Amino acid sequence: ERVRRRDHGDAAVRRLVEMGRPWAALELAEAGIRYPFNRELSRVLDLACLEGHYAIEFALHGAEVVGLEVRDANIAKARYAKEQMGLDRLTLVQDDVRNISVEKYGKFDVIICAGLIYHLDVPDVLAFTERMAEMCTRLAIIESQMSLIDHDSVDHKGQKYWGLWYQEHRPDATAEEKKADYWASIDNTRSFWFTPASMCNLVSQVGFT
Repeated sequence: ERVRRRDHGDAAVRRLVEMGRPWAALELAEAGIRYPFNRELSRVLDLACLEGHYAIEFALHGAEVVGLEVRDANIAKARYAKEQMGLDRLTLVQDDVRNISVEKYGKFDVIICAGLIYHLDVPDVLAFTERMAEMCTRLAIIESQMSLIDHDSVDHKGQKYWGLWYQEHRPDATAEEKKADYWASIDNTRSFWFTPASMCNLVSQVGFT
């Protein structure tokens, strides 16, 4: 049985992460939007939800959740878990996160972008972040790999962002091989890892406070 702690600070966050990332995200989201999740007020989007860990945890706490996942095997496991747990407020959609928009999915109180943004290439990652900001009304949780060196740069709408190109797949990898690599991008052979400063600049410049 979990004992929920409401203290704050780095030590509290570390404890929460050790106890499980989905629960840590739940605690951070509740603190960020300043109320517990309930059926009337909370709509959550879990991007690239894999087998549904975050989406399921938020749905179990009463939020209306949409989980997006592109790979067949992952979405099948998430749907099985949803069925077994009877999570009526969880909607699972097989789609590429690069297709998100307000017109297609609406707006959300909380958007979870965990282990995703560093798998996207330029310009996709820039357009994706802009659309995520348009869809988010209260809080976004972005967990990402970062580059600690400013080796490469990209330009977007008059802004320069620094980071590092990362190889996701072999240049000659087939579509089947890319799809089978669950811990890499779905099709792009490289991705762009932002430096922490450039990531902060990006989320600020697309409209996040």
